Amino acid sequence: MTKKIHFNKKKLSVLLVISMMSAAGSGFAAFAEQSPSFAYSSEVWAKLRDNKLEYDEIDKLIHEYNPTVLSNALSYKDQSDKTSSDVAQSYYDAAEQIQNNMSYPDEDSANYASGVTSYLNSQISYENLREQGDKNTNDSETYKLNYDKQEANLCKQAKQLMVNYWSQYNNLETYRNNVTLAEQELDTVSRKLAAGLATESSKLSAEQSLTMAKTALQSAEVSLESTRKSLVLMLGWNITDEVEIGELPTVNADTVNTIDLNSDIEKAKSNNYTLKTTEKQLSNATTSNVKEELTQTKDTAVKNIAQNVTNLYDSLKQSISDLDAAKDNVTAKEQELSAAEHKKAAGMMTESSHKKAELALDSAKVQQELKQYAVLTAYINYEAAVNGLAET
Repeated sequence: MTKKIHFNKKKLSVLLVISMMSAAGSGFAAFAEQSPSFAYSSEVWAKLRDNKLEYDEIDKLIHEYNPTVLSNALSYKDQSDKTSSDVAQSYYDAAEQIQNNMSYPDEDSANYASGVTSYLNSQISYENLREQGDKNTNDSETYKLNYDKQEANLCKQAKQLMVNYWSQYNNLETYRNNVTLAEQELDTVSRKLAAGLATESSKLSAEQSLTMAKTALQSAEVSLESTRKSLVLMLGWNITDEVEIGELPTVNADTVNTIDLNSDIEKAKSNNYTLKTTEKQLSNATTSNVKEELTQTKDTAVKNIAQNVTNLYDSLKQSISDLDAAKDNVTAKEQELSAAEHKKAAGMMTESSHKKAELALDSAKVQQELKQYAVLTAYINYEAAVNGLAET
């Protein structure tokens, strides 16, 4: 789809959000973008507005076009100047409203039993709201941290989804090879049956294998399309838009070997959204019980962040080892195919066996590609943890 400036991309899927954001209601004045025009250069804006998805654009696309992020931005406008006392007062006001509407039912009323139940439920709601007000530690900063965390998670998910898309796309070759092998086996069994060297049941089994292989391929194709739709919707396109999905970056052993784990653990602690929220809540706490609880939460989070980053680093290193093993397997399959070609040339191997060797190499190459994507996924997880999303 050729880009038409400002109107063919990422706009209709968030039209409701756009209308909410446009205070004057002036058509597409605000588009779907929450940043002002000077936030990026004209070249960057042009790339964000075209119909090609580039991996390095994902963070900006989520920020500018994701419906959840845009909705959160609207919500934060009403929360941006609230102190913890303001938030607590909102609970007290809600509790007071419930209390003002409470009345114990007349014992002679036909609906006395249900009235008592309603009264007791209102009493519980009143007490819960009062307690929430007493314990409240949230303010505009904690709200903002929560929204920022959601946005960071969406960026991570979109990157994972893009990797998943290409993993599924390349894995289609394996499913196609399975269909080819099943067709080849059915042809072999059919010829043997005609020569009296096979049974009808063996042919039926081969036919069933072919049907299963074709069904698996069709299922994989449906899953790929579902992944594509999920990805483009997250980034602001409409489900029917013809979006070109660009290439993925490559993460290799050299990239991983430059990682300073101890330094990254400290960065992860400093950047962690949940930990920063807990620290802010602790500074807002007014009761000793809440302070004690939040202090314990903070101490646990610091330990868990370090462990989570370490675990993700180990997973990243393991993914490199798995990739190396996949590369070794490709080399082995190349050698097997070379030997098969010599045997075929010497009349010592059938065309069917030679084809199997070719397909085995194709499948090994696909597996190597999938392991390469697994490295990227592991790196995405590690990077996101360091940048603020480590589990606490």
